[in-house]
Amino acid sequence: QFNISFALTDEGIQYNEEIVEMLFDYIALIKQNTASLPRLYQDKSTLMDIACDNQEFGRMLDWVNSISVNMQQYEEEVFLYGDYIMDGFS
Repeated sequence: QFNISFALTDEGIQYNEEIVEMLFDYIALIKQNTASLPRLYQDKSTLMDIACDNQEFGRMLDWVNSISVNMQQYEEEVFLYGDYIMDGFS
């Protein structure tokens, strides 16, 4: 299971059908190359670790809000970095 979301600019909205088509082309490409998925997963995990280690904290209110959401989704030990955790490839 996975979720995909897009945040499009006004210009991007003009190309929404092409964007959705590219998305499905990309999914088909992934299906054809399943042998590389563990490596891609590890690459993504490494990038998430780097992103977590280099977070920029903007407004305190936004940061506190993020932690409060994490408190509903993750165990106490990972409240501060729950969004960055990749639990394992299955």
